Amino acid sequence: MTAAAWANISDRADVDAVAEDAEAGIRADVDRALDGARAQGATGDTLALLARITVETAAAEYRGSALALLARSPEADTEAKLANEKMRSWHRFVTRAAAKEAAGQARARVAGHLLATRTAALLTARPAAGTPPVDDGELDPYAAGAAQVRAAMRTRVQRTGPLGGMAARS
Repeated sequence: MTAAAWANISDRADVDAVAEDAEAGIRADVDRALDGARAQGATGDTLALLARITVETAAAEYRGSALALLARSPEADTEAKLANEKMRSWHRFVTRAAAKEAAGQARARVAGHLLATRTAALLTARPAAGTPPVDDGELDPYAAGAAQVRAAMRTRVQRTGPLGGMAARS
Protein backbone atom coordinates (compact mmCIF):
# COMPACT_ATOMS: atom_id res chain seq x y z
CA MET A 1 0.00 0.00 0.00
CA THR A 2 2.80 2.41 0.81
CA ALA A 3 4.55 1.63 -2.45
CA ALA A 4 1.30 2.26 -4.33
CA ALA A 5 1.22 5.82 -3.04
CA TRP A 6 4.84 6.89 -2.63
CA ALA A 7 6.78 4.87 -5.21
CA ASN A 8 7.06 5.13 -8.95
CA ILE A 9 5.09 1.94 -9.65
CA SER A 10 6.86 1.39 -12.97
CA ASP A 11 10.24 1.29 -11.18
CA ARG A 12 10.58 -2.06 -9.40
CA ALA A 13 13.62 -0.91 -7.40
CA ASP A 14 11.73 2.14 -6.11
CA VAL A 15 8.71 0.00 -5.21
CA ASP A 16 10.92 -2.47 -3.35
CA ALA A 17 12.78 0.31 -1.51
CA VAL A 18 9.56 2.00 -0.35
CA ALA A 19 8.00 -1.33 0.70
CA GLU A 20 11.14 -2.38 2.59
CA ASP A 21 11.26 0.96 4.38
CA ALA A 22 7.62 0.66 5.45
CA GLU A 23 8.11 -2.94 6.53
CA ALA A 24 11.18 -2.02 8.58
CA GLY A 25 9.21 0.75 10.28
CA ILE A 26 6.34 -1.60 11.13
CA ARG A 27 8.72 -4.28 12.41
CA ALA A 28 10.42 -1.70 14.62
CA ASP A 29 7.02 -0.63 15.99
CA VAL A 30 6.12 -4.27 16.70
CA ASP A 31 9.48 -4.92 18.36
CA ARG A 32 9.07 -1.86 20.62
CA ALA A 33 5.53 -2.84 21.58
CA LEU A 34 6.47 -6.45 22.28
CA ASP A 35 9.57 -5.51 24.27
CA GLY A 36 7.47 -3.26 26.49
CA ALA A 37 4.83 -5.94 26.96
CA ARG A 38 7.42 -8.63 27.71
CA ALA A 39 8.97 -6.36 30.34
CA GLN A 40 5.57 -6.25 32.03
CA GLY A 41 5.22 -10.05 31.92
CA ALA A 42 2.77 -10.44 29.03
CA THR A 43 1.76 -13.95 27.98
CA GLY A 44 2.17 -15.44 24.50
CA ASP A 45 -1.47 -14.81 23.60
CA THR A 46 -1.18 -11.21 24.73
CA LEU A 47 1.99 -10.73 22.71
CA ALA A 48 0.34 -12.21 19.63
CA LEU A 49 -2.67 -9.93 19.96
CA LEU A 50 -0.47 -6.90 20.60
CA ALA A 51 1.60 -7.67 17.50
CA ARG A 52 -1.54 -7.97 15.41
CA ILE A 53 -3.04 -4.75 16.74
CA THR A 54 0.25 -2.91 16.18
CA VAL A 55 0.42 -4.08 12.57
CA GLU A 56 -3.24 -3.27 11.91
CA THR A 57 -2.81 0.19 13.41
CA ALA A 58 0.27 0.84 11.28
CA ALA A 59 -1.57 -0.38 8.17
CA ALA A 60 -4.47 1.96 8.88
CA GLU A 61 -2.08 4.87 9.39
CA TYR A 62 -0.24 4.07 6.15
CA ARG A 63 -3.54 3.82 4.30
CA GLY A 64 -4.67 7.18 5.66
CA SER A 65 -1.37 8.79 4.69
CA ALA A 66 -1.53 7.22 1.23
CA LEU A 67 -5.06 8.51 0.68
CA ALA A 68 -4.07 11.98 1.88
CA LEU A 69 -1.13 12.02 -0.53
CA LEU A 70 -3.19 10.78 -3.48
CA ALA A 71 -5.94 13.28 -2.65
CA ARG A 72 -3.44 16.00 -3.57
CA SER A 73 -2.64 14.42 -6.94
CA PRO A 74 -3.39 16.22 -10.21
CA GLU A 75 -6.20 13.76 -10.95
CA ALA A 76 -7.85 14.47 -7.60
CA ASP A 77 -7.37 18.23 -8.04
CA THR A 78 -9.06 18.09 -11.44
CA GLU A 79 -11.99 16.05 -10.15
CA ALA A 80 -12.45 18.32 -7.13
CA LYS A 81 -12.44 21.40 -9.33
CA LEU A 82 -15.03 19.86 -11.66
CA ALA A 83 -17.26 18.87 -8.74
CA ASN A 84 -17.04 22.34 -7.27
CA GLU A 85 -17.89 23.98 -10.59
CA LYS A 86 -20.74 21.54 -11.22
CA MET A 87 -22.28 22.17 -7.80
CA ARG A 88 -22.05 25.93 -8.24
CA SER A 89 -23.54 25.88 -11.76
CA TRP A 90 -26.34 23.35 -11.16
CA HIS A 91 -27.65 24.85 -7.98
CA ARG A 92 -28.07 28.57 -8.07
CA PHE A 93 -28.27 28.95 -4.30
CA VAL A 94 -25.66 26.41 -3.25
CA THR A 95 -23.37 27.70 -0.57
CA ARG A 96 -19.63 27.72 -0.91
CA ALA A 97 -19.42 25.25 1.94
CA ALA A 98 -21.64 22.74 0.10
CA ALA A 99 -19.61 23.10 -3.09
CA LYS A 100 -16.40 22.72 -1.11
CA GLU A 101 -17.77 19.59 0.58
CA ALA A 102 -18.69 18.09 -2.81
CA ALA A 103 -15.19 18.85 -4.05
CA GLY A 104 -13.70 17.17 -0.97
CA GLN A 105 -15.85 14.08 -1.51
CA ALA A 106 -14.79 13.92 -5.16
CA ARG A 107 -11.14 14.27 -4.12
CA ALA A 108 -11.54 11.41 -1.60
CA ARG A 109 -13.23 9.17 -4.19
CA VAL A 110 -10.44 9.77 -6.68
CA ALA A 111 -7.79 9.11 -4.02
CA GLY A 112 -9.45 5.81 -3.11
CA HIS A 113 -9.69 4.85 -6.76
CA LEU A 114 -6.05 5.75 -7.40
CA LEU A 115 -4.90 3.75 -4.39
CA ALA A 116 -6.92 0.71 -5.47
CA THR A 117 -5.72 0.97 -9.07
CA ARG A 118 -2.07 1.42 -8.15
CA THR A 119 -2.22 -1.38 -5.58
CA ALA A 120 -3.79 -3.73 -8.13
CA ALA A 121 -1.07 -2.84 -10.64
CA LEU A 122 1.61 -3.64 -8.08
CA LEU A 123 -0.01 -6.93 -7.10
CA THR A 124 -0.24 -8.11 -10.70
CA ALA A 125 3.41 -7.21 -11.25
CA ARG A 126 4.61 -9.26 -8.27
CA PRO A 127 5.93 -12.80 -8.60
CA ALA A 128 3.49 -15.65 -8.00
CA ALA A 129 2.71 -16.53 -4.38
CA GLY A 130 4.46 -19.91 -4.58
CA THR A 131 7.71 -18.42 -5.85
CA PRO A 132 10.43 -18.92 -3.26
CA PRO A 133 12.18 -15.73 -2.15
CA VAL A 134 15.75 -15.18 -3.21
CA ASP A 135 17.82 -14.65 -0.08
CA ASP A 136 20.62 -16.23 1.90
CA GLY A 137 18.45 -19.19 2.89
CA GLU A 138 17.95 -18.19 6.51
CA LEU A 139 14.52 -18.39 8.07
CA ASP A 140 12.86 -15.00 8.52
CA PRO A 141 12.12 -14.70 12.25
CA TYR A 142 9.10 -12.48 11.58
CA ALA A 143 7.59 -15.00 9.16
CA ALA A 144 8.15 -17.74 11.73
CA GLY A 145 6.63 -15.58 14.46
CA ALA A 146 3.63 -14.75 12.28
CA ALA A 147 3.07 -18.44 11.64
CA GLN A 148 3.18 -19.09 15.41
CA VAL A 149 0.70 -16.29 16.03
CA ARG A 150 -1.72 -17.66 13.43
CA ALA A 151 -1.40 -21.14 14.91
CA ALA A 152 -1.97 -19.85 18.44
CA MET A 153 -5.02 -17.89 17.36
CA ARG A 154 -6.49 -20.90 15.53
CA THR A 155 -5.89 -23.08 18.58
CA ARG A 156 -7.50 -20.51 20.86
CA VAL A 157 -10.55 -20.17 18.58
CA GLN A 158 -10.91 -23.96 18.40
CA ARG A 159 -10.58 -24.27 22.17
CA THR A 160 -12.91 -21.44 23.18
CA GLY A 161 -15.04 -20.91 20.07
CA PRO A 162 -15.12 -17.91 17.76
CA LEU A 163 -16.37 -15.59 20.51
CA GLY A 164 -13.64 -16.54 22.97
CA GLY A 165 -16.03 -18.36 25.29
CA MET A 166 -18.24 -15.30 25.67
CA ALA A 167 -21.34 -17.05 24.32
CA ALA A 168 -21.21 -19.66 27.09
CA ARG A 169 -21.05 -16.97 29.77
CA SER A 170 -24.06 -15.02 28.54
